[in-house]
Amino acid sequence: MSWKISIGCPVRRARIVRPIAQAWLLLVIAGSLQPVRPRPVAGLHHEIHWLAFAGAALLLLLLSRNRRQEIRSVIALCLLALSLEYLQHLVYRTAMEWRDVRADSLAILAALALYRLAGYFRSRAPAASTIGHVARSSSP
Repeated sequence: MSWKISIGCPVRRARIVRPIAQAWLLLVIAGSLQPVRPRPVAGLHHEIHWLAFAGAALLLLLLSRNRRQEIRSVIALCLLALSLEYLQHLVYRTAMEWRDVRADSLAILAALALYRLAGYFRSRAPAASTIGHVARSSSP
C-alpha cells in the first residue's frame, strides 16, 4: 500500500518550506549587514526591502499552523527588521534608517494581508472534487 501526501499536507509543506525559509532569512540577514552595496542593488534599495521581507513573511506564514503563530511570525519579522537596521547603525556608524524599518514592516503587513485574503478565498472555493463532476446515481 502506498501513501500519497499532497503538498497541502502540513507535514509535507513544512519539510519543503522550512529549509527555503531558513535560507531566505540567512540571505536577508547577510545581505542587510553587507558594508557596501553594488551599484545596481543600490538603485533598487526599497524594492529589495519589500521583496526580502514580504518573501520572508509569506514563507513563515506558510509554516504557521494557527493565527497565533501567524501573529508571532509577523512580530518576529518586524523585530528582525528593526534589529538589522539598528545593527547597521551601530556597526557602520550611519544614521538610523527609519524609512527602511517602515518599508520592511509595511511589506510584512502586506504579505500578511495577502496571505489571509488568499486563505479566505481558498476556504470559500468549492472543493476540487466537485467541480465539473456530475453526481452518479446508485441505480443501474
